[in-house]
Amino acid sequence: MYVKNLLNPISEQSLLYGDKMLGLVVKNPEDMEKDNVIGAYIPKLFFGIPVDKGAFEKKISIDSSKLLNSVNKNIGAKKCTFKNWVTVQVSQCCNTLTPKYARGENVFIDCCDHDLKNLYVLPWTLGEVQKRKDDIWKVLCPNLSEYSNAKLNLDNTFGIEINTKSKILSLWTGKTDGKESSKEKGTYYIGINAKEGNILISDSGKRTITINSDKDQIIMLNEAETQIDLTKDTINMKAKHLNIDIKDDIKVTSKKMKRDIKEINTKCNKDTEETDELKIKGNNLASNYNDTKVESSSYTNKTSKWKTDSPISGFTKVLTSDSFSIWSNAGVNPMPMCANISNSGIFTSAYPCTPSMALAKAQPLTNLLMQICSKLDAVGAIVYCPPTAVAAASAAMPLIPSKSNMG
Repeated sequence: MYVKNLLNPISEQSLLYGDKMLGLVVKNPEDMEKDNVIGAYIPKLFFGIPVDKGAFEKKISIDSSKLLNSVNKNIGAKKCTFKNWVTVQVSQCCNTLTPKYARGENVFIDCCDHDLKNLYVLPWTLGEVQKRKDDIWKVLCPNLSEYSNAKLNLDNTFGIEINTKSKILSLWTGKTDGKESSKEKGTYYIGINAKEGNILISDSGKRTITINSDKDQIIMLNEAETQIDLTKDTINMKAKHLNIDIKDDIKVTSKKMKRDIKEINTKCNKDTEETDELKIKGNNLASNYNDTKVESSSYTNKTSKWKTDSPISGFTKVLTSDSFSIWSNAGVNPMPMCANISNSGIFTSAYPCTPSMALAKAQPLTNLLMQICSKLDAVGAIVYCPPTAVAAASAAMPLIPSKSNMG
């Protein structure tokens, strides 16, 4: 009791139990096994009761033997519970769930209608959050089509959660009553799991971006299963179509390139290739150019058939061949009557569609001509003709062997 005004000596209560009081958290919500309840030591109510060793609770025996004026000494329980804390419900700010108070943290406690039976913790603190080893801060904003008593969850709220206990940070949106017909395009979620080393961004589970720190991996995936996977030093891509629009330059530097493609179509104004070795293998090769130029120190072509369709073909130096034929159908084996130089060196020529004839040998021909001319001169002498046939044949003999062809 105390006297408030000495000029008016009327005593008043000094311990105003119904007013705001300081409390000390001796049991956290985990100890109480409830999210919004703590065990608090209140100095104004528990003065003289020790708290240096934290919360305690024990049974104390009650001796009623000294009761007077009563035949029955047993008037109640022989033991009572003695403790240095009281159960207090924690009030919360709108949409924000109860913080996880730590043991040893000071809180403000108030009474409803100054009734000590209705104690509650005010939703603010003295700045002692550092006393909490970890905490959970969660904001839930209802997203309901109409008022209901439904329990708020991820499906019917927009919310944020910071959870250092589970090492999770989350941001999400829910659809109105979970109905597909609501105004939201879908449900969206951004989550960071620092304990597992994962980050997830999701659009109704149909489009996702995931990051995995342990695997050194980033994956982007959409509903059409188009995927980009960055795992360590490897990039894997899956798509039905890939369109790249680059205004200036594209530069690719690599030791190896492997392509497995069914069809390639290329359109460009100029293509310059520099390579030490080029190997091409396939069933068909076709090219169409106005001007083609090939320069090399050696050129080898091995094929079962080689056809050149050109009004004129020429070789500036020596042309060698196992055999040679003149035939109008290029790339087709010639007929027997065609002009031909065989691989044994025999040359035959004839006009098309007539039997081919072998060329005469110079030595037998000259011998035959001399015999014929000798006979002519002998017969001519009978009729007094001058013997000029042998002389004429002898003069023509040097002209018979070709100076340009040798066999």
